[in-house]
Amino acid sequence: MARNRKPSQIPPLLGHYGLVYSIQNKANLIMETLEESNPRKKENLTPYNDDHIDLVDREVRRYFRNYRLLSPPLIILQEICKIILSLDNKKKTPGFDQVKNIVLKSLPINAITNLTNIFNNSFLLQYFSDAWKYATITILPSQGNIRSFQ
Repeated sequence: MARNRKPSQIPPLLGHYGLVYSIQNKANLIMETLEESNPRKKENLTPYNDDHIDLVDREVRRYFRNYRLLSPPLIILQEICKIILSLDNKKKTPGFDQVKNIVLKSLPINAITNLTNIFNNSFLLQYFSDAWKYATITILPSQGNIRSFQ
């Protein structure tokens, strides 16, 4: 790199009121031009509606005051145990995870407790695995209800 390079001179810019020479005025002119070209900035040029701002503020406060009431009820261990015990060993095929009902029925209580914690945290965090959102459905028509679809 050449060290004895002369600093380049930036030519004056043409602003709203004529030519702008100083670096500070050029920077201000560029900033103003960018602000004027920003479409979101134009939305804020209208006067504020204090009543609307107060309404939004009240609604946000009300939401957060009642947030605990809006959270889903938690699942208890006994519910999961009851569901597992009600599973049929022979008639259901395993899902994507390939876990059979007989395996679920033989889980120790520690594993069922961990499942309960996973379900409850999923509800609280409002996060659900993609594997829980998809299913393969096979339609088997009965003898009397066979239709042709086109």
